Amino acid sequence: MGDSTVAVDISDAEFESKVIEASKDKPVAVDFWATWCGPCVALAPTLDKVVEDLDGKIALVKVNVDENPESAGKFMVRSIPAVKIFKNGEIVGEFIGALSAGDIKKHFEEAIGS
Repeated sequence: MGDSTVAVDISDAEFESKVIEASKDKPVAVDFWATWCGPCVALAPTLDKVVEDLDGKIALVKVNVDENPESAGKFMVRSIPAVKIFKNGEIVGEFIGALSAGDIKKHFEEAIGS
């Protein structure tokens, strides 16, 4: 799958394989975002940095909610940025808004350890 420290944009069609199935190997954080969302754009580099710091223990994918409304609807994304963390095919953690790197790391570490 290439470099696991860089967020990969995925579509509704890829969600099952890139998130649900992939989360059976290691946790996958899904960043639900949109190009017009300022906090989403601001959050992206922080997410990348935290994932990089966790050295491949968690994967990161991005879902543009405007282009992929099915995934956003299925997982009840009501406001963005929303990050949902999947492990073994299920949501094990989530947060909304542009959190600090420290807070994001806590959420990710809980998912890795769960």
